[in-house]
Amino acid sequence: KLTRHELPVVFDPENQRYLLTNCSFKELAERIESIFGYSLIPQNSKITKRHYTGEIKINQNINMAIGKFLEIHRHKFVISGKEVRMQ
Repeated sequence: KLTRHELPVVFDPENQRYLLTNCSFKELAERIESIFGYSLIPQNSKITKRHYTGEIKINQNINMAIGKFLEIHRHKFVISGKEVRMQ
């Protein structure tokens, strides 16, 4: 019997985007850093305990990429240098 496993992060080369499905904060942070070079800095433990679903397009800016994920969870963020401080 075969079972289907969802991968938390899948790259779609045709559309130049990453699709994230119920991925951990750590996975989101690693992806943002590898694509954009920014570190995600959580300001409280609630942020690190959440799971995130959405897409990250390679050609979008960091504000658009991280804004979509945080808007869903009603978090705010501030960019300082190469850090994204998540509140």
